[in-house]
Amino acid sequence: MQLFFGMAADGRTFPGRPGADNGAVHWAEVGPAGFVGVLEVQVGLVGPQVTNAVRIAGCVAKLRAARDERVWPAAFAKVPRSTAVQLLERRELERQ
Repeated sequence: MQLFFGMAADGRTFPGRPGADNGAVHWAEVGPAGFVGVLEVQVGLVGPQVTNAVRIAGCVAKLRAARDERVWPAAFAKVPRSTAVQLLERRELERQ
């Protein structure tokens, strides 16, 4: 992967490289924090970060597959995403 460093690239929006293919997956434009993040992953200090959307989708899939008669079946049938969010939040609170 090619990294293109720009001081303003860590914000919500950043100026793209002139003439760059913005849909390309073989390069990334990073700022100081993005560069440190890539470096930490490459050196092995931390693992790749999983987004909340991916964590919630995984939890919904696991709950759907479990079909267990615990506390959540009634709530899960109505609002599966919110149920998964609540369970993930409770699990994180228990780990603290």
